[in-house]
Amino acid sequence: LEFSSVFQPSSKSKVATPKSFQKFVKGSPTLLFYRGQYLEEAMLSERIAADEIRFAARSQGIANMDDLFAVVLETDGTFSVIPKANDTTHNALTDFMRGQKDNA
Repeated sequence: LEFSSVFQPSSKSKVATPKSFQKFVKGSPTLLFYRGQYLEEAMLSERIAADEIRFAARSQGIANMDDLFAVVLETDGTFSVIPKANDTTHNALTDFMRGQKDNA
């Protein structure tokens, strides 16, 4: 008996995963910096340091944190850096902020 033949999954076998488990595994985006404030509770939960947020801002050409509207840790581990804009709608955060209010 070969090792590879013993541990190959069957094409017929499927594992059912509850939606709550799928959400846990997939995760959700986390707001780390918003309107000039580091969100320390979220940073601690995600184990992200302020210098990592500053690095993400610099990598997007933002040298002054006052020019930054928000930083989001995405589910794939990347940072979305959102600079302050002339219009204050920030449509990219609309659904995200709605979700944050629903979870509060």
